[in-house]
Amino acid sequence: MANELKLVEFDALTGIETVREYSEEELLDHEEIVKRNTELLKAEKAKEDAKKSALAKLAKLGLTEEEIASL
Repeated sequence: MANELKLVEFDALTGIETVREYSEEELLDHEEIVKRNTELLKAEKAKEDAKKSALAKLAKLGLTEEEIASL
């Protein structure tokens, strides 16, 4: 798939809008940001899944919602 990302630059003083393709460096930066955000989202999901699992285990042990909330 070809690079379809475009960068829009707007000069507020002149009112000129320029649309261009990302430079190689900008494309690498963009890909790194996407990768980092994907990793952060995966970590956040894993943390939420672990919390849900822990709460379910506490409930199985017979703790009430109030007791679990107080932890």
